[in-house]
Amino acid sequence: MAQTTDSSIQAKAVITTASTMEVVQQTIVHHLTEVPNALAAFDVDMTLTVPQHPACHHPNIKKHYGVLEKLLAPLNELEKHKIFTLAIQAPGQQLAEANTPVVIKKLQQRGITTMAFTASLTGVLEGLGNLPRNRFQDLKALEMDFQSAFTFQELLLHELPTFNDNHPAYHQGVLYANGGEGASNKGAVLVAFLQRAGWKPQHIVMVDDLPKNLTDIAQALAAWDPAIQFVGIEYHGAQTYASEDLTEACFADYWQATIDQVMA
Repeated sequence: MAQTTDSSIQAKAVITTASTMEVVQQTIVHHLTEVPNALAAFDVDMTLTVPQHPACHHPNIKKHYGVLEKLLAPLNELEKHKIFTLAIQAPGQQLAEANTPVVIKKLQQRGITTMAFTASLTGVLEGLGNLPRNRFQDLKALEMDFQSAFTFQELLLHELPTFNDNHPAYHQGVLYANGGEGASNKGAVLVAFLQRAGWKPQHIVMVDDLPKNLTDIAQALAAWDPAIQFVGIEYHGAQTYASEDLTEACFADYWQATIDQVMA
């Protein structure tokens, strides 16, 4: 487990890496010693879950990234978000690591407030329907339930900008950054959510496969209250998961079909 600190972030922030959920659990338990004042948040895609279709698995995307880049080149940011959302969620979700639900339950049993936190879009997307409702059901089907994180189950962050005509939102234990960019990056969304919830945890851990999200959160928390101790865990466990090695043609066919469906 490598550990680094970013000198541009307040000293209270630590960014570390983990290749397995077992290491994630060990890191969280080590850092979250004051349970009543602690929050553990988990990214969803490529952290808690991976899509069932191999065209969405990291090794195939890395192998055929040039193909995907060309397919997406003519599209704007909103269109790309819709395409990725449909491509990742339509095939259904599965676990990259079989013990992930056990890790979540152990943290919850310790009394640590534990929630999911995704950059995914909110609202409704043709081909999927209500995105938060579907995401909750997908996680529950994989034996991960975050409803107990807070006493409330719905919260619309209307103070943050709209994207795709929707705001970031919280639904049944899952916080949605609704694209997770600009003024609604994960850091800004987390701070806005905690302010609306009326809670300022002194210890926060975020598990995410994208280092930028961890940096955004660290900076936003430091600006809100430098006393907050933040640990960002960059999770690599899903990066090697691939159920099948796809040919370039099969990879391109899947993504082109998704693009056609969104752009129809």
